[in-house]
Amino acid sequence: MTVSDVYELQNQIYGCLNISGFKAEKFKSIKPIIIIEVNRNRTIESAKLYNKEKLSDPDFRVAAEAALRAVNNPDCSPLKLPKDKYNTWKEIKFIFDFSWFS
Repeated sequence: MTVSDVYELQNQIYGCLNISGFKAEKFKSIKPIIIIEVNRNRTIESAKLYNKEKLSDPDFRVAAEAALRAVNNPDCSPLKLPKDKYNTWKEIKFIFDFSWFS
């Protein structure tokens, strides 16, 4: 995938993130990692939290749950991925970076 493909996917998923009620400073260093398995038609087969060991931190839990909701949001389906590059995006390791959050 090209850099522009990655940015388009990031923008799509971040656009589905509901951040109302979040306190920005609290989440700037939190980075939930979501493993997304994608069907050929660019719909999501599954989405799982990769760094589960951090769920004992209440702030991380809130951020991780929000990240999973964003990925699974029906408004974000199908994903904006290049149709001809299925082998490069059939499994995506998506790192939610809340440092842009203000």
